[in-house]
Amino acid sequence: MCIIIRQGVPECPKRLYCKNGFTLPEVLVSLAICLLLLQSVWQWSLLAERSRQRAAQNEQAVFLAQSVLAEQVPQLPQGWQIDVAEQELGAKLIEKKVTVSYGAQVWQFYYAMRGDGDDE
Repeated sequence: MCIIIRQGVPECPKRLYCKNGFTLPEVLVSLAICLLLLQSVWQWSLLAERSRQRAAQNEQAVFLAQSVLAEQVPQLPQGWQIDVAEQELGAKLIEKKVTVSYGAQVWQFYYAMRGDGDDE
């Protein structure tokens, strides 16, 4: 057997491993981070929607109470209830208590006026 080594000729190229892709742990960690971010965005959107609904309910309750205090008969949306109670606080002072309820939520509004019809 005869081996001839030539000068100036490169040896056979070794197989090079390219690092162009991601490893499995890198992919799993990035997916976990993405899931955490998506979950927080989802919870934030749910919280924003609940806050918007609560603000709309508060606005509706104030509108209904103002209508009752102005001695107008409001049309009650489905599920809403209004209770009005009057109490004398003195010789010329009357307190009107308006309770507006919707489901488990209750709003109470108080209004004091003179018994002769003049508002304070």
